[in-house]
Amino acid sequence: MNSEGIENIINEFIYEKGSALFQCWQYKLDQGNPSLTVEGQPFRFYKKCKGLERYRTNCLTNDESQQYLLDGLPAEERIAYQRTSSDPNQAMGLLVVPVYKGTRLVGFIELTTHKPKKDYDDEFLRLSSLLKREGFATKGLTV
Repeated sequence: MNSEGIENIINEFIYEKGSALFQCWQYKLDQGNPSLTVEGQPFRFYKKCKGLERYRTNCLTNDESQQYLLDGLPAEERIAYQRTSSDPNQAMGLLVVPVYKGTRLVGFIELTTHKPKKDYDDEFLRLSSLLKREGFATKGLTV
């Protein structure tokens, strides 16, 4: 992904509702096989906590996190997705937003919160606006 544009978004996006991790996943096709990586991509902690630090380390070292995104709604449907407090099995909150340059998927922005929220509508709207300003696009949020 265009690191400069994404870094501008990370620097301007504010999350004040507790501990959170904002990270970018770069999407690539290697001989027709999709892959994702956070390695070398911008990220930011808001009020660090051990659980989110462990999660970030797992994303850097564990293919399971990549597979979750590749097999899940964000990659399959190419639309934003949230895991909220209404999901009884969700320990952390999650907003995953696909990032497009034109019609080409270039990656995902992930906001993981230490505690799930009721919804991530406000965060999605702010991210959509910042993405548009930096020349990127995204698609609608599922509930």
